[in-house]
Amino acid sequence: MKLSKKGAVTLATALVVFLITTGLMLSRVKDLESSYDEQSKQMQLLKDEYNSLSNELSAEKSERTKYQRLYDEVSIRNEQLEAELEN
Repeated sequence: MKLSKKGAVTLATALVVFLITTGLMLSRVKDLESSYDEQSKQMQLLKDEYNSLSNELSAEKSERTKYQRLYDEVSIRNEQLEAELEN
């Protein structure tokens, strides 16, 4: 089957438009992919920073609890000694 000149031009034009559109879409996909990768890296950095701060806070809380317990024990012992002195 032979195409007319007008049909051949139309087909060639459609092919060129298709190729250009496909190229633009592939370019956009690559941009989105690199943007996604960058955001993923940023999210991982933020997650790591959050975990680090969370661990620090947990350690500080543990230390505070330890000192509070020691303070309470000393206070109780001090009250006991004062009570013994009064008797």
